Amino acid sequence: MSTSVGRPQKRIPKRYSLPGDFCPKPSETLEYGAVLFCLAFSWVPHWDGWSAHPCANVLCRWKASFLGDSFSSPQAHTKWSPVSFSPPHSSFSSPSPSPDQVFSSSSRKNRKRKPKAPNPINITTKMASKVKRLAVVISHPIQYYSPWFRHLANRDELKLKVFYLWDFGVKETTDEKFGTSFSWDIPLLDGYNSEFLKNQSKDPGTHHFRGLDNRGAVAAISNWNPDSILIFGYNYATHLRIILSRQLRKVPMIFRGDSHNLFPTKGWKQKLSRNLRAMIFKRFQSFLSVGKANEEYFKSCGIKKKKLTRAYHCVDNDRFQDAAEEAEKAAKKWRKELGIPKKAFVFLSAGKFESKKRPLDLLAAFEKIDNPDCALLLIGGGEHEKQLKKTKDKRVFFAPFQNQSQMPKVYATGDIVMLPSHGRGETWGLAINEAMNLGRPAIVSSHVGCGPDLVIEGKTGWIFPAGDVKALRKAMEQALMNPEETREMGQRAQRKMDKFSYKAAGDALIQAIMK
Repeated sequence: MSTSVGRPQKRIPKRYSLPGDFCPKPSETLEYGAVLFCLAFSWVPHWDGWSAHPCANVLCRWKASFLGDSFSSPQAHTKWSPVSFSPPHSSFSSPSPSPDQVFSSSSRKNRKRKPKAPNPINITTKMASKVKRLAVVISHPIQYYSPWFRHLANRDELKLKVFYLWDFGVKETTDEKFGTSFSWDIPLLDGYNSEFLKNQSKDPGTHHFRGLDNRGAVAAISNWNPDSILIFGYNYATHLRIILSRQLRKVPMIFRGDSHNLFPTKGWKQKLSRNLRAMIFKRFQSFLSVGKANEEYFKSCGIKKKKLTRAYHCVDNDRFQDAAEEAEKAAKKWRKELGIPKKAFVFLSAGKFESKKRPLDLLAAFEKIDNPDCALLLIGGGEHEKQLKKTKDKRVFFAPFQNQSQMPKVYATGDIVMLPSHGRGETWGLAINEAMNLGRPAIVSSHVGCGPDLVIEGKTGWIFPAGDVKALRKAMEQALMNPEETREMGQRAQRKMDKFSYKAAGDALIQAIMK
């Protein structure tokens, strides 16, 4: 006989494991959604008849496979409780209820609540040293973040360790979007403590959910005993293992991402995705927003302002500014080698020739400009390279992929930098930071995440509606009308860079840790 059950008390579910090849392999979207559904709504087993339901075994197996534990049938887990997303350092949960208590509403009402015990972790934290142990979880060494990690490692307030989930960029690797093999030619691992976690994925990478599948991540991080964890991203298997881990549930987590809503989308998929994100985000104590658009995105996910700390996206300003004088000299020589006329005003685009960057829009807009004293320099490679090189415009020039050590020279070669991206993929555009450190203004589309923060209309550059080739051409013609004024805009852009520095981002991180 069934009885009504009151709202179950939140507790951490029991753990169980599954042999590695036991779980079926649905599509990534279905697997991702089903796993999160199981994790979020594990109160379902309280329903009478759950264990006999035909979906029970499938859901249990998906959940067990994702967490990397062993499988138990739904019949063995009729006393599950929901996943606890309560804030870090919350009071200890009371003991698990007996079967009679679970299935009897009256016993729940009559049960006396025990007073909350003081949390020893809070006491320890207050008595601990000012030095905080910070574990950083990030996909792979990235040329923009490694210098920041060196900066953080030199701060007295922190003891840092970076956990990498993949070794891309450290050894020579083929980048299909660039159409070439390379490894970054600047130090990515020097000056800070780091560890590469074993990635068990059969197809490593950031192009699919299981591309980062590090089953020993939780144990490795837990063994280091961090005071806080800074996580870059949430949409890979390892990320969710860490975020939903019972072993790390009392460690405060800080999230850093750079998504935005500048490219609005509608439909049931977006609503479902937003709800799943909001559920995952409840686990985090603080969020580092990289700019205005990113902060609005977090707010749309239900994040309260008190949890947000602005930590602007930044690059190694010192490296670019210190190299400026030599870069200007090298740029003059390179322009001559490329055949660019000495007095030409150069529109520069450096990056992958892929659809989201819209290089074909840029070429189409430039070809309609009736001015012989300008040039378009396209640097990089990718899927649209052959189509771009079919142009008959003699003012268009090409150069191959340039590694990091050459980038100061690259930006000094242009008079203004172009980023006409379309869609949600251009979450920031750190090339604009780099170019502005060399005193170059920018023309960006309305879908580029850095636009609201770095590009001030008519002062440090121009913003045009994404996908509007006519508006892009008009912005380019404005830059050509007064080249001297455009160069002065570049100097104003360079003066903004102090606000977008590793020191400023480090200060914001410390503030978020102390919240």
